Amino acid sequence: MSKHEPHAYSAVEVVSFAKEALENFFDIPIAIIEASFHYLIDGLQAILREYIAFVVSCGTKQAYMPTLPPLTRCSRDSKSHHRPTTSRGTQRLYIRINTLHHLVSQLQSLDKSVSISPKVLPNRSLSSKRKPSSTSSYFEASLSTLRLACQHVSEVAAHRLIFLDSSPVV
Repeated sequence: MSKHEPHAYSAVEVVSFAKEALENFFDIPIAIIEASFHYLIDGLQAILREYIAFVVSCGTKQAYMPTLPPLTRCSRDSKSHHRPTTSRGTQRLYIRINTLHHLVSQLQSLDKSVSISPKVLPNRSLSSKRKPSSTSSYFEASLSTLRLACQHVSEVAAHRLIFLDSSPVV
């Protein structure tokens, strides 16, 4: 992760791997049965869930909750030691949030391109269970996990910003 990149480069690599796998799958010169297509989607979702778990492993918001200090009297100079307002760790959390949002947009785009592909032949036994309707997607499980991951990392970043980075000001 870099301060100059809005999201982690590893997310770009994961998405490009998924795109390449789907392109190679659709380049196979035979009719593709829906069951084998869903096996591929399930495998890609497993990889995405593993990557999302890595991005979310940034700690918990309780780690930034301060302990209540003992009541003491303060002198006028006791609050003059100011740190930068946003620490490097908080900036890294912001990059993680951007990375998760980047993954959401890329997965939605990938899902749209997969749903309009005419190469998948429906399998009668699976089509009623697994074919996405107008409100769901092939990557619904990963998108749902991404939404929860965004919420978690946002809460951790908010607690870190409030209780660690802003503590000299408060």
